[in-house]
Amino acid sequence: MFVPEIYAFDDSAQIAECIRKYPLGILISSLPDQPLMASHLPFLLHTDGDKWQLRAHIAKENPHSLVLIDGADILVVFQGPNTYISSSWYSHPNVSTWNYQAVHCYGILKLQTDAQLWHSLQELTDLYEEEMQCPVRLKDLPKELLLDYFPLIAGFVIDIHRIDAANKMSQNRNEADKQNIVAELMKCPFPGAKEIGKEVEGIIVNG
Repeated sequence: MFVPEIYAFDDSAQIAECIRKYPLGILISSLPDQPLMASHLPFLLHTDGDKWQLRAHIAKENPHSLVLIDGADILVVFQGPNTYISSSWYSHPNVSTWNYQAVHCYGILKLQTDAQLWHSLQELTDLYEEEMQCPVRLKDLPKELLLDYFPLIAGFVIDIHRIDAANKMSQNRNEADKQNIVAELMKCPFPGAKEIGKEVEGIIVNG
């Protein structure tokens, strides 16, 4: 991904927060003489110092599962908040643009054992059920249901060796324009506008 230096997103804590807040990533991979394939999957991020790992599972009936082999090169794209920025919000004539967060994770795939997959499924379910009024736990589901479901999916992990991340939040605009962009975004009906407004506000506060 091309990331101009002014928009470089190199704070590991913020990158991890983006992935965890927007965990539905796009898995992209291929094999020699095979077409490029992409699948939308929820990912769990695990970090241990400089070692970052993504965990996910995929339906075996998905043709993409056939090209997921040990050692395969993988790209996972995470899209954070994004919205249109009108040049009418600037103090001078200019072109309109788009503000966004995006994280590209490159890594090597490893298939999970059944035990590892079961642990990942429990972790994923527990993470998102935690906020539910009546949380669902895998261990409480009917055993027959789990026995029917489990053979239909394949689990895998991706050991990340490179991350490209962009945080394009009007850093190239003067302070007055940034302030006006925030004000306009906070009353804008576009999806993601208010969240981007808060991000631009953070750029103003933190410099």
